Amino acid sequence: MGEEGLELVAEARQVTGLPVVVEITSITQLDMMVKYVDVLQVGARNMQNFALLSAIGKTQTPVLLKRGMSPPSRNF
Repeated sequence: MGEEGLELVAEARQVTGLPVVVEITSITQLDMMVKYVDVLQVGARNMQNFALLSAIGKTQTPVLLKRGMSPPSRNF
């Protein structure tokens, strides 16, 4: 439902007081989502989408990482 759906969810937040958590799958959704949601969720598949993670990291929006059974390990 795009932005219209986010507006409805934000309206439900005002009524219920519950925070809004939405899974983001693309950088193109980021600007629109940060206007309406309280937490951005990153799914297991996008845990390796470094461009998306980097863009999300530049926002002030909290992030919920939804890791899979065996996420890739990185040695830094």
